[in-house]
Amino acid sequence: MFIMSCTPVQNTINTTTSEVYVSASQDDVLLKSIEKETNESEQEIKTSQQLLETALKFAQGGSSLQSKNFLKRINPEELNDVSFLNYSLLESKVSNSEDELNIAFQKLESNRILSIEKNLNDEALIDLYKEKSAIALTLGELKTSIQYDVKLHNLISSKEIKSKLHNETLAKLISQPYKKLQKCKNNADLIVVAWCDLGLGIRDTQLNSQTRADAYQNWRERYPDHSAAQFAVIPNNVHDIQTEKGQIALLLPLDDEYLSPSKNFIEGFLNGYFNSLKMNEENRQTIKIFNSSEDGILNSYQDAMKLNPQIIIGGFRQSEAKDLLSLETYEVPTIILNDFDQLNYPERDNLFFFSNSQGDEISHIISDMWYRGIQSVIVIAPDHLWGVQASEAFQSGWVERGGIILDKVIFNQDTRDFTDLLKRPLHIDTSEKRGLFLKRFVNSKLDLSSRRRNDIDGIVLFAYSDKARQIKPALNYLFANDIPVYSSSRIYDNIEDQNLYRDLDDIKFAGMPWILEGSLQQELNIDETLHPEYRQLYTRGFDSFLLTQNLRELSFAQKIPLLGATGVLRLKNNIVTKDPYWYQFKNGSKIKIQAMKSN
Repeated sequence: MFIMSCTPVQNTINTTTSEVYVSASQDDVLLKSIEKETNESEQEIKTSQQLLETALKFAQGGSSLQSKNFLKRINPEELNDVSFLNYSLLESKVSNSEDELNIAFQKLESNRILSIEKNLNDEALIDLYKEKSAIALTLGELKTSIQYDVKLHNLISSKEIKSKLHNETLAKLISQPYKKLQKCKNNADLIVVAWCDLGLGIRDTQLNSQTRADAYQNWRERYPDHSAAQFAVIPNNVHDIQTEKGQIALLLPLDDEYLSPSKNFIEGFLNGYFNSLKMNEENRQTIKIFNSSEDGILNSYQDAMKLNPQIIIGGFRQSEAKDLLSLETYEVPTIILNDFDQLNYPERDNLFFFSNSQGDEISHIISDMWYRGIQSVIVIAPDHLWGVQASEAFQSGWVERGGIILDKVIFNQDTRDFTDLLKRPLHIDTSEKRGLFLKRFVNSKLDLSSRRRNDIDGIVLFAYSDKARQIKPALNYLFANDIPVYSSSRIYDNIEDQNLYRDLDDIKFAGMPWILEGSLQQELNIDETLHPEYRQLYTRGFDSFLLTQNLRELSFAQKIPLLGATGVLRLKNNIVTKDPYWYQFKNGSKIKIQAMKSN
């Protein structure tokens, strides 16, 4: 007689979390339908399960606020395991502040979720790990984010998907400040150490990609059992591509008003070149500069082609960009530096755009504000061309998301009294008139104070720091000190003076990596006396050289970003975009902060 003992087998929890998301834009028609349906059945929505279903609907319609209001009414103990998982994930996705994300992350790490995790099907586990990784990164916990990435990798059997996920983790690491990657290598978790070591290795070869394949091979030999060592992150034919060296041709206008801008661009470009030589003296290249003002951009292009260049960079002015776009073919990689109507041109071989457009920063400002629950805003901008363009680009993108522009203030550079200018959009003038009326016709001894309008969720301020230092105190004086204010990189002068920026405290701005000490492998040390516009040209010159060293390896450049001086550079549809670093002024200093994770 045999007596057998069996360990109870726990059933796998099969569920899907695909419906747990917040729409990137607000669908007003859908939301009105949900509101009508909710109002009609308000008396019937009593159980926590019904509240959760309603919260999910509002999230899918793009309203985090309305979804959050229903989530607050839920008693989690009344939910079954599947619903509790969806509830916890949704609470995380509608969180729009660091405090809320901390609480949401703690709930995703709760004993009940950890118990559910043990029996969860792979599809739901993947969503759970992705969410935990994203929250951890938003909260600045790089190590924890990588650890959840590793858990995610281990769930995937498909080599194609696993390779893609490895690239996403590597892209995350490359986007980090250089000093942070160095610190990450001191971690006790050897798998995390290996990942950070790989990120450092790729960063070290950005300015001299000829050495990238060797660096990757050395890394694989140090970590042969690491999962990323099983995939060819670096193409096998990289040596064949990279050793084809020729001249680099810069086609720039060197006359009249374009001389100084071009000069600053060239200086930044040469900074990148000489930094690359410090890493590898064999990376010597000939840089030929053509004055496109003399014979025209097309003649300069043909002259450059006679030298058998490796790459050509030009199209500084809009008219030059238009002329370059008239070419039918591009025999060598050609980078156009102006964003002339680029989206109306089909993608063509060897043609790339790397413009000075504010569009990338504005896109990220819109995303961060939207995910923080901001909906109704006031826009303030100068009457300069760049200010008008920035305000129009923001307005277009914001309205497309479903946001509301309450007012737009375009100020003249000669404006000195911003308090008087800002009274109208804040409705302080209306409040003052109401007070005068009450004193005149009701009681002259009334002690009244003015009030601002209460429907403002955020303010977008496009300005250089000299004007911003006048505008922010005026907002504070007019009772708007509690309203979040966002700005672009132009607000920062790169002068470390706490007294200079104290008046800008609490403003968040989309800035460039180079202004953060330790973000780049080598500091740029740009002349502090340069106007912010010229500093941006200098950094764009530096990043243009960076691109020349990487665009010939397109299969890599399209998957893995570069951390440049102007931003995290990504190549998509032959357009180079720039993801900014986020900063906030505190006590007169800038501090790096994390952008809100997108859902």
